[in-house]
Amino acid sequence: MKKSDFLKTTICILIILSIGLINVPMYSFSQEDSNDSQITAFRIVYGDLNGDGRVNSIDLTILRRYLLEIIDINDIPISNFSIVADLNGDGRVNTTDYTLLKRYLLGIIDIFPVEESNSSDFVTYNVGMNGLVHGKVIEVDPRLLRNEIVNQRYVQGDYVNGTFFGSQNDQVVSVGAMVNNGVLIARRLEHDNVARGTFIVYTNGTVSVKNITDIDKEENLSGIRFATTGFNLFPLNLQGEWWPTSYADATFRTVLGYNPTINKAMIFSFSTRQTSANQAIQILQGLGCTMGIGLDGGGSTGARFNGENLRTPGRVIHNVIRWN
Repeated sequence: MKKSDFLKTTICILIILSIGLINVPMYSFSQEDSNDSQITAFRIVYGDLNGDGRVNSIDLTILRRYLLEIIDINDIPISNFSIVADLNGDGRVNTTDYTLLKRYLLGIIDIFPVEESNSSDFVTYNVGMNGLVHGKVIEVDPRLLRNEIVNQRYVQGDYVNGTFFGSQNDQVVSVGAMVNNGVLIARRLEHDNVARGTFIVYTNGTVSVKNITDIDKEENLSGIRFATTGFNLFPLNLQGEWWPTSYADATFRTVLGYNPTINKAMIFSFSTRQTSANQAIQILQGLGCTMGIGLDGGGSTGARFNGENLRTPGRVIHNVIRWN
């Protein structure tokens, strides 16, 4: 074996081994993709520098030794160290973060500045794969969801872009149906006589995702609190729903999922890293979602969670989903 080949092989082995050493404190799963690399969805615990799911004096020692250059980043047993150690969210790991971690362990503070946006009623956290952040998710009581037609690019308040839209009779209209409190505020396009993935929250609080053509004919609208159309992720069948297969490609995207264990709608904004539909499905599964739909994406991707603007749409968007 040539020396260069040996070095390449060694580097590949180290990369493969490092994939498993990520911060996985809450929800986790493993699955092999087409390249046989481990895929793990993760929820970050800030300050957990050894990946054991706890924040304690061991983590403080690791950070102190790192700052004193006794160890370097390659000696730290997690691959997302620069994220979980950045406790004030300024993009750097320095003595300020050490002070914050020490104050946390002494009980002087009970939350890090980078997490302050999570102190509201709606929990947000980073999500991703292989130690890489793809975006954020916000957990919401599904009964709070509502559609709103905005026809704006710069949307105020917390939101995520909603369903797909297009042009009909020289007007911008929704491609799929939308329901608020038993009222059909948008129906499918006239020529789209096809059943598509529809996220439904009933008045009794139960949640369902069904492939529906005409929601006002197939469901009792008075029993629906919220509904919006996208493409079903469980299973993903874009051709069967008359969506372009390119919608599965890696892009910035938003997804609406449901975790029945905690009874939360989980709104994902994959706005940090371009994410394929299959990657999004894997992350949803890793976070306990058993159903979900893909919303509009690409240039229509836009979201603001707890006042933090995650991405501004590249165009005027027809509709959004809100929860507060």
